[in-house]
Amino acid sequence: MTRPARTFKRLCLIGCGLIGGSVALALKKAGQIEHVVGFDIHPSTLESALTLGVVNEITTNLAVALEQADLVLIATPISVTISTLEQIVQLEDLLADHAIITDVAGIKSDIVNYTINRFKKSCFIGGHPMAGSEKSGVTAASDLLLENAVYVLTPTETTERERLEELTLLLQSTGARIKQLSARTHDRVVAAISHVPHVIAALLVNQVQERAVDEPLYVELAAGGFRDITRIASSDPKLWRDTCIENHAEILPLLDGWIDKIQSLKHMIKTGNSGNIEALFTTARAFRDALPVKSTGAIRAVFSLMVVVPDIPGLIGHITTLLGTASVSIRNIGILESREGDDGQLLLQFDTADFADRAFDILQKNNYLVIAQQ
Repeated sequence: MTRPARTFKRLCLIGCGLIGGSVALALKKAGQIEHVVGFDIHPSTLESALTLGVVNEITTNLAVALEQADLVLIATPISVTISTLEQIVQLEDLLADHAIITDVAGIKSDIVNYTINRFKKSCFIGGHPMAGSEKSGVTAASDLLLENAVYVLTPTETTERERLEELTLLLQSTGARIKQLSARTHDRVVAAISHVPHVIAALLVNQVQERAVDEPLYVELAAGGFRDITRIASSDPKLWRDTCIENHAEILPLLDGWIDKIQSLKHMIKTGNSGNIEALFTTARAFRDALPVKSTGAIRAVFSLMVVVPDIPGLIGHITTLLGTASVSIRNIGILESREGDDGQLLLQFDTADFADRAFDILQKNNYLVIAQQ
């Protein structure tokens, strides 16, 4: 892996949550940051970040946090990112020379437009790590979150090329795959592949929830595949509230298109147009099956294996011990019900393709029947 040409000494982490904490941990693990000072408006969050080793120093004073920082990572909610940048502009003299300021906001246009020509001795480069979790907070931060994830940078024509190269190399050291896009292109694409899917997942869950009030069977049957396909509805509500508002210019046209397609499908079903209905599913399957399997995009990937297990006491413990001894980290474990007398099914989920691949090999070598899930 190429190492950055520049060694960063002091990272100022503004906002010690899941994403900011994960970036800090990944950079520390890669040996690219000597010292991380954490700033947050919540003292309890800072204490947790310090206890977990995400940061080396904590403060609720932004001026103290920025003092001689040569790298600033803004990991605040989208709704306060620009106001945070306004404060940094006023305190820029505190930064080290040629400092790089970046952010992790999932919407870029307004932020990037605000920063043009704002900074004198430092350089702002918009960023968006396309990785995440349904969990939130610094306690969910992981040094593996960026592994093989797309990390978008949104430079402008005025961005210093040397600073852009330095930030690119730095982030590549975490295992992330860097992609440069214009802010407008980024916002348009993520609206389609992330923002609207989150909205639809929430609507699907709410639709079932409304019916479950009078019929508990909805909850019982939704515990299987429905729960899996609506996984992203468990994401942070405040984040998605802000996302809908901040990226409304890109989201609203897509929702209009979605309504049109729903009306079209409704008409096909009503008129019994089986050919067009089948074509809809055929087209969707072909495109979906051609998508990359082992890369992380705007929605966090979950890599799953199904293990067929007989009803033998201690067998699940044996499987987890096998994987734990090999340092394979399991994210989730699920036991699927089976008919009496049949073998059971154990669902294992992993954060990375590497963990899933290694688990597959280990379990097969130990004579387990393993099925990879896509």
